[in-house]
Amino acid sequence: MKQTISLMEHQERKAEEEQHKREVVNLKPDYRKKVEVSSLSKINEIPQTQEGIFTYREQSGEPNFMVEGEIFSLDLSKKKVSYLLKIEIFDDTDSICVNKWVRENELQAAEALKIGDIVNVQGKAEYNTFQHEVTIQASSLNFVSHADHKSSRTDNAQVKRVELHMHTKMSNLDGLNEAADIVKTVTSWGHKAIAFTDRNGVYAIPDINHATEKIPDFKPIYGCELDYIDDYNWHITYDEADIVLKDATYVVFDIETTGFSQTYDEIIEIGAHKVKGGIISETFSTFINPGRSIPNKITELTSITDEMVKDAPGIVEALNNFMEFSKGAIWVAHNADSILV
Repeated sequence: MKQTISLMEHQERKAEEEQHKREVVNLKPDYRKKVEVSSLSKINEIPQTQEGIFTYREQSGEPNFMVEGEIFSLDLSKKKVSYLLKIEIFDDTDSICVNKWVRENELQAAEALKIGDIVNVQGKAEYNTFQHEVTIQASSLNFVSHADHKSSRTDNAQVKRVELHMHTKMSNLDGLNEAADIVKTVTSWGHKAIAFTDRNGVYAIPDINHATEKIPDFKPIYGCELDYIDDYNWHITYDEADIVLKDATYVVFDIETTGFSQTYDEIIEIGAHKVKGGIISETFSTFINPGRSIPNKITELTSITDEMVKDAPGIVEALNNFMEFSKGAIWVAHNADSILV
């Protein structure tokens, strides 16, 4: 005969199980990669690019951080010799992915973590070439508390406003929320209408319709935010020429700089070949004095030292010489996203 228990007993057992999990949820530090951090940082204080990590290391030392955040994504997968715990956390400033190698004796603690848990993470920020983003390689990860989302924002205005500029996730890189979630939120505030104006598309209209069709008193306003180009004043080039490309003259060039920032770093070398008919006809090469010391890491990568550029021309003279060398030719830049002249 099956044993029956009351709902209250069932809830008490679940609470005891949950408490047990919370008591064992701290993952031990990986002493092979032990990171000592004394102060808590906000996630947006962590460099967000490979260049930022490099700059931080040059200026402040190793990018070790301690952060606290709420888990909104969690994955625990079995690898060859251990387990990989991958979580994504956010605080009130930003979000970041955290990776932690988990041993067999830590598995129970890792499995006890849940979405919504707030955790304390200590580790090293590094650019993950597999994930193509900056992540934290955690040396320790500790449960702090469970997030309380019972209280939410309210709109207590007597006369409710109408939002006339709302983006859904259909706005590429400019919106995060489902149309249904937006409608649910604003109707809970007592709003009677909202205007959806996604960027350069109306892909969310079916979702908006489905979300509002059973709310007769709610009015969705359909719109769109469009980007446009003035065809008459937009120029790709100002010196148009009707030429056969295979007969054109090209200047293929590359530069070296004091770092990876287009805003803060300086050019220290320009090298170029002038090519016509597939044959190199001339070459151009010059060092440039950046007016500041070259970081050790750049010297390791380029072999260019302060001694080599101390008597070199400044940037204005060097660029004028390069422009004279390139006159009448088509530029071909090595490893460049764009060139603005």
